[in-house]
Amino acid sequence: MKKKLTAFEAWLENEFWYHNKWYWLIGVMIAVFAVLTVVNNIRTPEYDWELAYVYSAQSSEAVSGADIEALLSDVLTDRNEDGKLEVNVVSFRDGDEDNGAVPTLRALNDWQYIIVVLDGASYEKYRELGYFIGEPKRRGGLYITACDGAPTLFDAKTAKAAGFNEDELDEMNARVKQEFNERLEQAQAIVERIR
Repeated sequence: MKKKLTAFEAWLENEFWYHNKWYWLIGVMIAVFAVLTVVNNIRTPEYDWELAYVYSAQSSEAVSGADIEALLSDVLTDRNEDGKLEVNVVSFRDGDEDNGAVPTLRALNDWQYIIVVLDGASYEKYRELGYFIGEPKRRGGLYITACDGAPTLFDAKTAKAAGFNEDELDEMNARVKQEFNERLEQAQAIVERIR
């Protein structure tokens, strides 16, 4: 038995591994990359809506994302038309600061969260800042409103580094603004449908 094992080890080390190690290493790396890519694409849903839920530090308990999704399921639309309504609710616990917590202000400025759900204290705190469009709707003790953040535009330095000229930069920024305006109109229509 010991001789067979030694012969196999000698074959593996001298014949197989010596001549084929680079093929095997590259093949294993490609296989791992392919598996990770497939798993990542299968697991990551394409969200129709990403909502920000802002609740104050004084609030007794936060509402879960599933509760908010259920609360708005009759008015939210399947934006990407894939037959499934995928909603991602991101919670922001507002601090005790008078001028607002930085993460909350970032959420209100981020055009990713065009629909914002707030508890009463947070709504009162942030309504004077001018982010909210129109009158909010109330449902389940929460305020639901469209939020006019600012789209993230490409800057000249980034565009130049990527090889784009000024005309292409203007065209990309125009597309971003158009997409933002379309999403904002959709968000306003959703808020208007809330009864």
